[in-house]
Amino acid sequence: ENLYILVAPTASLAGTVQIAARALETALFKLRRLGYDLGKVVSGSGLCPISPVAPSSLAGLGRTNDAISYGATVHCHLLDGDESIERTVQKVPACTAPAYGQPYMELKESHNNFFNLSPDQFNPAIMRMSSLESGHSYQAGVLRRDVLARSFGLDPGGPAEEA
Repeated sequence: ENLYILVAPTASLAGTVQIAARALETALFKLRRLGYDLGKVVSGSGLCPISPVAPSSLAGLGRTNDAISYGATVHCHLLDGDESIERTVQKVPACTAPAYGQPYMELKESHNNFFNLSPDQFNPAIMRMSSLESGHSYQAGVLRRDVLARSFGLDPGGPAEEA
């Protein structure tokens, strides 16, 4: 009787915020798929734009996933050596995905459904990994304002931005 389940549609402000808050989750999911030992992760954080509220749940799915893949930066602090981190960081960001560079709504059309996309499609734009053993940090990926602008229906205001 005291159980409450909160539901927020993707096409709502609460829904877009909830998806943006999952940027770190997408990076950890990718690290796990790569076989990386998640026990080495001491802490992590993510920064992600909040997409404009979409007119439908489907469009909301597209915009929120684009916000992560083309606008999110994730940073993990690890108990791991430089060689392992330097090798791993290059494999995480969205730019490694098979259909990188297209907004999710375009990908949905060519794949008939979001669920037919490779799980490697769902990654943050930029991945930063820092070794707590050496103090060195490594980064891979790029922010793509141009793709976000197409997805969000905005004026792109310039080319991709190297971070």
